[in-house]
Parts: sequence; structure tokens; C-alpha cells
Amino acid sequence: MLDAVVHRLRKEALATNERRMIVLTGSPEVTVDAAVQVLTAAQIPIEERTVVSNRQIASAKQLALTESSALLGTTWTGIVLDCHGETRPNAIGHAVGAVDGGGLL
Repeated sequence: MLDAVVHRLRKEALATNERRMIVLTGSPEVTVDAAVQVLTAAQIPIEERTVVSNRQIASAKQLALTESSALLGTTWTGIVLDCHGETRPNAIGHAVGAVDGGGLL
């Protein structure tokens, strides 16, 4: 089910050169597994993805939530923003702004 949604959103994002956001809810363990599934289903190469989290989530560039400003001036095809335990509004803004057209947050 999740794979089908990811494929549809990625195709739509690419066709319109817009970003799409997928929100995952549940326990930290469930959402980590789902985030990895999303990146895999979206076929986003490792070098085009980053994770903003205080824990390791997937094979990707990793930034702590407090380091999200490092996203400024960069673009990524896929960004995982982990808000379990802590939500930083600036991190959300940094992440949204760094997702390239056709990409997924």
C-alpha cells in the first residue's frame, strides 16, 4: 500500500516539478521502517537524500535537528525529517526549502 502511494506521489511530483510531502505517524520504530520503505520505493539514490534526525534512520547524509540550517542553499531529492521526541519549526522550514522540484519530504 505505502509503495503504491509513494510511486504515485513521486510520479506526480516529477510531472509537475513540485515537491510532495509524506507524513508518517506511529511509534519511532514503525516510522523509521516506513521512512526507509519510502526512500526505497521512491528510488531516490543515496547521494540525493538526507536525514534530519537525532537518530540514524537510513543510508543517507545525516544531520541532527540542531544542524538543519546546513540545508540552506542545498537541494535534495529526498529528505527525511524526524520529529519524534522534538519538533523544531526552523528545521521544518529548512527541510521544505531544500527539497528539489520532483522530490519528496
